[in-house]
Amino acid sequence: MDNITDEELFCDVCGLTYKEFLETGEVRCPNCLNVFKPHVVKLLKEKIEEDISNKKVVMTKNVQTKVENSKETIKEKIIELEKLLVICKKLNENDKAEIIEQEIKRQKELLEFEK
Repeated sequence: MDNITDEELFCDVCGLTYKEFLETGEVRCPNCLNVFKPHVVKLLKEKIEEDISNKKVVMTKNVQTKVENSKETIKEKIIELEKLLVICKKLNENDKAEIIEQEIKRQKELLEFEK
C-alpha cells in the first residue's frame, strides 16, 4: 500500500477516495480512518513544518526591519546632534558641545555595532 499515490488511495470497504475525503472531510465508514490516517498525519506534519518555516521567515523579516529602522533612527539622531553641535560651537557653548560630541561618538558606535 506504500506504493499507492494519494490520487489512487481509496477505502477498500466503502470506496471513498482520499481525494473525496480531503475535499469533504467526511468519512463513510470506520475503515476510512484506518486507510487515510497515515496520509493525513503526513499531510498535517508537512503543513505544521511549512507554517513553522513561514513564521521563521516572517520573524526574520520583522527582526531585519526593526534593525533597519533602528539604524535609520540612529542616523537621524546623529544628523540632529551634528546640527546642535554646530549651533553650540557658534554660540561658544563648549561644555554643551563636548557633551554632544560624546553622544555623537556613542551613536556612531551603536551604528557600527548593528552592522
